[in-house]
Amino acid sequence: MPGWRWRPWSGSAGIGKPARQLRTAWHDAWEVDGAPAPLPMPLQPLLTQRAFTSIDAAAERGHEGAGALQSFFVGQVVGALAELRGAGEITRDMARGCEEWIAALATLVRAGAPSS
Repeated sequence: MPGWRWRPWSGSAGIGKPARQLRTAWHDAWEVDGAPAPLPMPLQPLLTQRAFTSIDAAAERGHEGAGALQSFFVGQVVGALAELRGAGEITRDMARGCEEWIAALATLVRAGAPSS
């Protein structure tokens, strides 16, 4: 995705209270010298909602600048991400891992391994 940096960002520029998000050009703009401080909840979302709606719509149409401004909420695990992978690839990896565990368990059962 354009504009994404795999660095979590915790700040209030989007919603008026700290939140984990992928850092984008939107966050950078709120942190430059002279930028206004974000408003407290619920005022910041009222200020930014129309902007986010326009940004998301333009990004859907492929506008590169809008893609660099999109903001996405994430959990703690985002810090461990090293690459962008498609859902199909992830699902295949999960299925392959499951097959390996099932095969290993079947081997233990056939060998008569005691359960713990």
